Amino acid sequence: MGALPIVVLAPLGAVSLLYNSLFAKFLLGDVFTRWMGVGTVLITTGAVLIATFGVVEEPLLELAELLRLFARGEWWLFSSLVGGGVAIALVIVRPCSS
Repeated sequence: MGALPIVVLAPLGAVSLLYNSLFAKFLLGDVFTRWMGVGTVLITTGAVLIATFGVVEEPLLELAELLRLFARGEWWLFSSLVGGGVAIALVIVRPCSS
């Protein structure tokens, strides 16, 4: 399983939640509500879609190509926005010490 790509492992992890809910219903007598049924259908649909369309062959990039991509202005703008957003989130959720 360690050699599988993440787009295959993620649906497998989600499907394990389905087995847990079904086993809880049949083995433990847990209540299986309508919302659990809707969630089961959504998880199953998502897992099938990811398994069908998720694996796309990507070419391996050389170091020079990666450095050229990281030197682009769009990358610097994106990483600055993400870094700024994380910094703002850290300031907002920082516990107040008074």
